[in-house]
Amino acid sequence: ILGNTKIPAAYSIDVLAAGTLNIGTTTATLINIGNTAANLSILGNTKIPAAYSIDVLAAGTLNIGTTTATLINIGSGTATTSILGNEIHLAGSSIDTDSGGALYIGTSTATSIGIGKSTITTTIAGQAALTNASSTLHTNSGVSWLNGNVNVNGFATTTASNGNFATAGTLSVTGASTLTGSATIQASSTIATALNIPTTNAATSTINVGCVQVAATSTETPVKIVLGPTNTTATSSFGMTAGSGYVVWAFGTCP
Repeated sequence: ILGNTKIPAAYSIDVLAAGTLNIGTTTATLINIGNTAANLSILGNTKIPAAYSIDVLAAGTLNIGTTTATLINIGSGTATTSILGNEIHLAGSSIDTDSGGALYIGTSTATSIGIGKSTITTTIAGQAALTNASSTLHTNSGVSWLNGNVNVNGFATTTASNGNFATAGTLSVTGASTLTGSATIQASSTIATALNIPTTNAATSTINVGCVQVAATSTETPVKIVLGPTNTTATSSFGMTAGSGYVVWAFGTCP
């Protein structure tokens, strides 16, 4: 057929008997079907030989399923889908699984995963579980704000230059704590339970305080330690003058 071939509307090109219909399989270098204003409907499956592709004629956008498609399937459950360039999703859309299950990202060969950029906020609406502590270290050069409870199931350390840990609220410790350095308690602080200082012959304890005051029978009858008469062999230093006398409890309060 040396010229154009025109077929009436609703007619088709087909094979005489069941088999393959070949178009341009020998010398054709380009096959055009339809025009830019006409829709092309492929009613069956379209198969492309290995190493070939679906592409646009010139640089531009390749659209797949942009009009009436409600679901687009690419590949099979046993095939790997390779995306060689960037993947951009419309605002408000998501990456998800087709049914309830785990969504995996970078579980085979990825050495790092970047989500978002430094100028945007990344929101995790549900819980985040970290299973590999050696690769989940968080580094922040500024201040981190945690608005909810923080549960630490391992060691909590600080890398500040002075090594101090500070909190503006109440710090509750339910187990035994060991203080290897000095501990300073601010004025008006209250110790709710008994303060036990070892007194056995195997331990040496030293406590340096000012006037010692305790409650005898109630808060209205406090007693304190004072120096008594001088007819005793006990010695003590009161102010800058050394003297001797009883060390007794007397009613009264510390200055």
